[in-house]
Amino acid sequence: MSGHAKEHPIVMRMAGLWPRDIGGYECHRVRKGGDLGHVNPSRSHLNRRLLGSEGWAQQVHEEVQKMKLENHANELEMLQRRRRRRELERRLAEGPRGPWRATRHGPMREIILTANREWFDDDLTGFLGENGPTREEQFQALAVAWLTEHFGADCVHARADRDEEAYHIHAVILPRATTKDGRRMLQPSVHPMIRDYEKAQDSVGAWFAAAKIGLTRGERRKQAIRNALQHNADVREAQAKGEIPPGELVEVPKHRKHVSPRKWREAQERALAEHDRDLATRGKEIVAREATVSDREAAAEAKSNEAAQVLRIAADVAEGRGEIEEPEDTGAPSERKKHPSSDMSKPALASRLFGRALTTLRAKARAEAREELSRAFAEIKAADEAILAVAKLLPEGLRGAVAEARRSLSQRIVAMTRRQKEWRDRRQDSDPRS
Repeated sequence: MSGHAKEHPIVMRMAGLWPRDIGGYECHRVRKGGDLGHVNPSRSHLNRRLLGSEGWAQQVHEEVQKMKLENHANELEMLQRRRRRRELERRLAEGPRGPWRATRHGPMREIILTANREWFDDDLTGFLGENGPTREEQFQALAVAWLTEHFGADCVHARADRDEEAYHIHAVILPRATTKDGRRMLQPSVHPMIRDYEKAQDSVGAWFAAAKIGLTRGERRKQAIRNALQHNADVREAQAKGEIPPGELVEVPKHRKHVSPRKWREAQERALAEHDRDLATRGKEIVAREATVSDREAAAEAKSNEAAQVLRIAADVAEGRGEIEEPEDTGAPSERKKHPSSDMSKPALASRLFGRALTTLRAKARAEAREELSRAFAEIKAADEAILAVAKLLPEGLRGAVAEARRSLSQRIVAMTRRQKEWRDRRQDSDPRS
């Protein structure tokens, strides 16, 4: 094993394949279709065909069609020879059938051979020294030999892919068989490696282990499951009979179901998409919570401003000031609608609390103003009468000058009287109670 202590399992997967799937298989082989998310296009030119001709897919298609037609023709000839007229007519109407028995997996097989990427990467000097074959070359030689040994010409195609994560080999098996009545069929069970999957795992494991290159058979999980189930059954049976059980119950290993790389990546993409949806939902929840907090802060600020307004007006009322300034409406309509407590288009809370007090103070202020104006008017009128009495005692020449001065004073008194009346009318219009 050239000094390598660590061994890696040889991996062999087998999957069913239908003749109709060959077209899609070929599209993926030449990297023109299928799941290409794991492919490195810069290395696709390194892929190599190992077995079969370049036109193998067309050849398989033609061979399968030929088998169908030949089988159909032979069947019709047999029915005619046996004079089974009704059955002959029915088969003529049905047409050729696929050359295989009813199957769930398909009459063909695709085989994948690979190993852990670490084994391929640990390729310092090659198997036989500096000039020896590389690990990929070792793996390829052993894989082709195993396929040829067990499937012969029925391995119609094999290729090596080097543009994916780990080097691996694909092979297509066309299991040809001839029945006792002369029909040519596709019969997977004709090959022991297909008929018994565990036997195939043992075979390929022993084949690579014999080369002593650090590859061996993988874990015998199915056998371990069977052994655990049988052991637990023996234990329960002994307990039921009152006998000494052969040990305690053991844990049964879980069955591992092989998942193709495409399905695995699809599952990963779904998980990532679900994670992204969760993050988006959480983000919306955080934004909603922040908006709620902002609304609460705005409402609290409005309440605080309203309380300050109440306190200010209360102080004004306590000091006897009747002319109280109403708060200015500086908020946008959307904000007033959002926070009804701060809507200045409605009576303010302070006005509701101190409304009567404010009304009383304003009425008192208006009465005091009217009384002061009446006193000033009375004083001016008394002064006019005094001037008139004095003017009667003056000579005729001076009386004219006094009369002229009094006429100017009278105009001002009349103007003052008119303004007093207008002011009183405006007050009465704005507040009928005044």
